[in-house]
Formats: sequence, C-alpha cells, structure tokens
Amino acid sequence: MSPGGSGAEPLLDLALTADPAAAARARAAVEPVLRRLDATTETTEIVLLLVTELVSNAVLHGEPPLSLRLSSREGRVRIEMTDGSSRRPVVREQSPDRPHGRGMILVQALAGRWAVDQRPGGKTVWAELPLAAAPLQ
Repeated sequence: MSPGGSGAEPLLDLALTADPAAAARARAAVEPVLRRLDATTETTEIVLLLVTELVSNAVLHGEPPLSLRLSSREGRVRIEMTDGSSRRPVVREQSPDRPHGRGMILVQALAGRWAVDQRPGGKTVWAELPLAAAPLQ
C-alpha cells in the first residue's frame, strides 16, 4: 500500500460527526469488520486504539466533514481518518504537566507505518499494520 491511498476497496467508509461519541461509534463499526478479516486479538486491540486516537484527534483538532475508512490488502489493515482541516497533527513530547497530547505518540508507536496526506479541502491521517500484529507488551 502506498501513501495517498491503499489501492484496496474500503471495507468500511463511515461519515462521523464531530462530537464526543464519535470514537465510540467508530470502534463499534470497525470491530465487526476486523472479526470478518479474522484479525488476531492483538491486531484488533491495536486497531481499535488507533481508531480511537485518530478519530478523537480529528474531533478535537480537525474540521468537518469527518470520515473514517478501513481497508485491507496484502495482509495489512489500513485506517484512514479524513477531516476538513489542513492543519497537520503534531507528535508532542511527553510531559507530566500536560494531561492531553499523547494520541499521536501512540499512533507513532503502534502503527507499522503512518503519515498525513494533504488533499484539497483537508487531510487524511492514515496508519497501517499487519493483520497479525505482534502482541502488546
């Protein structure tokens, strides 16, 4: 899969509203798709955490419209979170004085690959990992 698109048909294409329940709705939609893919328990846990972080980041810092896409190709799963803001997410250094700002650190640590693709009218933040991800430590 290459940056700018996975080249695979989406397994899920979900429009989201910018509200506090968006991440929970996204997780509820993604989990059955992962079961159909026979994703490992570890992969499912990681994907659901990545979905939570990407959706939450878009709700807090992005602009409508918001959409989540999930696709799979060649043994990998790809999560794409698109929003209407061109502002790129920031991977901040950890600080005990800051109660927020760790979402992109988690994405960077857990995804096999991730990036931001700018597009007219916004951006897509994507993350990929193998369907058989290594267990969480």
